Amino acid sequence: MRLRAKVLLTTAAVMAVGFVVVTLAFIAQLLGAAKVENPETVRIKARERFVLCVESGVLTRSTGGGERVALYMQEAGLLGRWVVADSQGLIVAAEPAELCGRTQSGGSAELLASARDASGKEFRLYSYATMLDPKITGHLAALLPAMGLAALLLGAALWLLLSRQVLTPVVELAEASRMMASGSTAVKARGENRPDEIGELVRAFNRMADEVAANRRGLERRVAEETEKSRRAEAAANIAQRLAATGKLAAGVAHEINNPLGGMVNAARRLESSVPPGDAKGHEYLGLIHEGLERVARITRQLLRFQRPTTSTTGPVDVSEALESALRFAEHRLKSAEVVRELPAELPKVLGARQELEQVFLNLILNAADAVREAAAKRIAVRARAEGDESPTANRPPPPAPRPMVVVEIEDSGCGMSAEEVAAAFDIFHTTKPEGSGLGLPVAHSIIQSHGGELVLESEKGKGTRAIVRLPSSDRKG
Repeated sequence: MRLRAKVLLTTAAVMAVGFVVVTLAFIAQLLGAAKVENPETVRIKARERFVLCVESGVLTRSTGGGERVALYMQEAGLLGRWVVADSQGLIVAAEPAELCGRTQSGGSAELLASARDASGKEFRLYSYATMLDPKITGHLAALLPAMGLAALLLGAALWLLLSRQVLTPVVELAEASRMMASGSTAVKARGENRPDEIGELVRAFNRMADEVAANRRGLERRVAEETEKSRRAEAAANIAQRLAATGKLAAGVAHEINNPLGGMVNAARRLESSVPPGDAKGHEYLGLIHEGLERVARITRQLLRFQRPTTSTTGPVDVSEALESALRFAEHRLKSAEVVRELPAELPKVLGARQELEQVFLNLILNAADAVREAAAKRIAVRARAEGDESPTANRPPPPAPRPMVVVEIEDSGCGMSAEEVAAAFDIFHTTKPEGSGLGLPVAHSIIQSHGGELVLESEKGKGTRAIVRLPSSDRKG
């Protein structure tokens, strides 16, 4: 049985017993004080007035004779119950009046007087020597419901007081404990402002609940961070493995192509000198040959990047300036789009090759421009910010001199990509654009990886794409 039900039953039982005891004591006191006897002088007066009423014909000849007799008895001071009955025992006047019309029985009645009217009809006056005062019994009858109601109200007040001051806080604490045990962190018991022991208990419980919630949030945050890091590391490892395998193959193919390609370029140049100036078709065809060979050479150079280390000069790079430079190069492709820049001036610098980082940023911005070309809302956001690589917690000290990370986000409102397209985005020669080579993102990923960072794509079909670049800064904290 619940605590509230137990207290309710106990309160009801105590109040019921108390009401019975008080009522019995009150009745016993009334019984002791409610006995009445008519003194002899009152009896004499009552006899005289009764005889006068009967002999004068007031009882039988007058309208309301019974009421007149009751009035005379009252003036005589006759107490208790009395009746006036004829010779057949029919009651014609009485106190209380509701006895009129009944038949008088002997019982404990005392004959006070008898008299005959002018017609010779006999009437008798009976009185009860010892009896309860009708007024007192009436008061008793009226008081019993009032006492019951008072006992009920007192019990209800006691119940409300106990419920409000003791039961409700205890029940709320029990419910809060069950919620906390079931895993809820938004647990707060009421009653902290109470100055008594219940208030101390509530305050202690709430402090414990806050500590549990804080520890749980910290644990969930750490789990989420480690899970996300693990997911990103696994994705980066998969991409790196695919790029290494395909890059090695592609670089081998590029080596085989590169040697005869140089000879073909030289041959095209020699051929160009032998075409007469007036041969328009010949020059047109040679132009197409040069353009095709240059495209093959450009692709070959990009493929060779996967095997050759970078030869670009490295140094501290201001990421905001590199992004601004890439935006200027892509300005002709961004005329129809709304470009939002969030590039703070006080960003930590990163150690790397500025030309290569600008190439990565330019590639990602151009991809965003191509994605919003057919979109209804043409919006591109370019953001940069600094964030800590490690976040110390209460249970984990910070690592020695951690590096802050510089994060670049390039987000578009274009058509987006499916999960399958995102998974294959860094594969060599994979492209969703008719004129694309499928090397832009793999090369960008290779460059960022060589800088100790990571490149991640987040996209959903019909909701746009966000490219996230994380690069370690050149300065350590502390």
